Amino acid sequence: MPSQKTLIEEFLQDADNSAEFEQEMFAFQATEMIATLMSRHGVRRTDLARQIGKSKSYITQLLSGSRNMTFHTLAQLAYMLGYKLNIQPVPLAEEQHPVPNG
Repeated sequence: MPSQKTLIEEFLQDADNSAEFEQEMFAFQATEMIATLMSRHGVRRTDLARQIGKSKSYITQLLSGSRNMTFHTLAQLAYMLGYKLNIQPVPLAEEQHPVPNG
Protein backbone atom coordinates (compact mmCIF):
# COMPACT_ATOMS: atom_id res chain seq x y z
CA MET A 1 0.00 0.00 0.00
CA PRO A 2 1.58 3.32 -1.05
CA SER A 3 2.05 5.85 1.70
CA GLN A 4 0.04 9.03 1.47
CA LYS A 5 1.79 12.35 1.75
CA THR A 6 0.71 14.77 4.41
CA LEU A 7 -0.54 18.20 3.42
CA ILE A 8 2.73 19.66 4.67
CA GLU A 9 4.77 17.28 2.50
CA GLU A 10 2.67 18.16 -0.52
CA PHE A 11 2.96 21.88 0.26
CA LEU A 12 6.75 21.67 0.59
CA GLN A 13 7.16 19.85 -2.73
CA ASP A 14 6.58 23.16 -4.50
CA ALA A 15 9.89 25.07 -4.63
CA ASP A 16 8.27 28.43 -3.91
CA ASN A 17 6.42 27.06 -0.89
CA SER A 18 9.53 25.34 0.38
CA ALA A 19 11.59 28.54 0.08
CA GLU A 20 8.91 30.55 1.88
CA PHE A 21 8.76 27.93 4.64
CA GLU A 22 12.55 28.15 5.15
CA GLN A 23 12.34 31.96 5.36
CA GLU A 24 9.62 31.77 7.99
CA MET A 25 11.55 29.13 9.95
CA PHE A 26 14.66 31.32 9.95
CA ALA A 27 12.65 34.31 11.23
CA PHE A 28 11.02 32.14 13.91
CA GLN A 29 14.38 30.73 15.05
CA ALA A 30 15.86 34.24 15.23
CA THR A 31 13.06 35.59 17.41
CA GLU A 32 13.08 32.51 19.62
CA MET A 33 16.84 32.83 20.06
CA ILE A 34 16.54 36.46 21.18
CA ALA A 35 13.65 35.62 23.53
CA THR A 36 15.66 32.73 25.01
CA LEU A 37 18.72 34.92 25.57
CA MET A 38 16.57 37.59 27.19
CA SER A 39 15.05 35.02 29.52
CA ARG A 40 18.40 33.42 30.33
CA HIS A 41 19.87 36.77 31.36
CA GLY A 42 16.76 38.22 32.98
CA VAL A 43 16.49 41.03 30.43
CA ARG A 44 13.03 42.53 30.04
CA ARG A 45 11.71 43.97 26.79
CA THR A 46 11.80 47.41 28.38
CA ASP A 47 15.50 46.97 29.24
CA LEU A 48 16.45 45.82 25.76
CA ALA A 49 14.40 48.59 24.16
CA ARG A 50 16.16 51.20 26.26
CA GLN A 51 19.57 49.80 25.30
CA ILE A 52 18.86 50.20 21.59
CA GLY A 53 16.91 53.45 21.85
CA LYS A 54 13.54 51.98 20.88
CA SER A 55 10.20 51.42 22.60
CA LYS A 56 9.07 48.30 24.42
CA SER A 57 6.35 47.92 21.77
CA TYR A 58 9.05 47.82 19.07
CA ILE A 59 10.72 44.87 20.82
CA THR A 60 7.33 43.20 21.27
CA GLN A 61 6.59 43.59 17.57
CA LEU A 62 9.98 42.12 16.63
CA LEU A 63 9.57 39.12 18.92
CA SER A 64 5.98 38.45 17.83
CA GLY A 65 6.92 38.56 14.15
CA SER A 66 4.59 41.43 13.37
CA ARG A 67 7.59 43.61 12.48
CA ASN A 68 10.26 42.38 10.10
CA MET A 69 13.65 42.04 11.80
CA THR A 70 16.67 42.93 9.66
CA PHE A 71 20.02 41.22 10.02
CA HIS A 72 21.35 44.47 11.44
CA THR A 73 18.69 44.57 14.13
CA LEU A 74 19.18 40.88 14.94
CA ALA A 75 22.92 41.41 15.32
CA GLN A 76 22.33 44.50 17.47
CA LEU A 77 19.93 42.70 19.81
CA ALA A 78 22.29 39.74 20.19
CA TYR A 79 25.20 42.10 20.87
CA MET A 80 23.26 43.95 23.55
CA LEU A 81 22.59 40.59 25.17
CA GLY A 82 26.30 39.76 25.14
CA TYR A 83 26.52 37.64 22.00
CA LYS A 84 27.71 37.83 18.43
CA LEU A 85 26.10 35.86 15.66
CA ASN A 86 27.55 33.57 13.02
CA ILE A 87 25.57 32.31 10.08
CA GLN A 88 26.34 28.83 8.79
CA PRO A 89 24.78 27.39 5.63
CA VAL A 90 23.19 23.98 5.93
CA PRO A 91 22.84 22.13 2.62
CA LEU A 92 19.40 20.98 1.61
CA ALA A 93 19.02 17.37 0.56
CA GLU A 94 19.81 17.05 -3.16
CA GLU A 95 16.40 15.55 -3.90
CA GLN A 96 14.71 18.38 -2.01
CA HIS A 97 16.49 21.18 -3.85
CA PRO A 98 18.77 20.40 -6.79
CA VAL A 99 21.43 23.09 -7.28
CA PRO A 100 21.17 24.64 -10.75
CA ASN A 101 24.20 24.23 -12.98
CA GLY A 102 25.57 27.20 -14.48
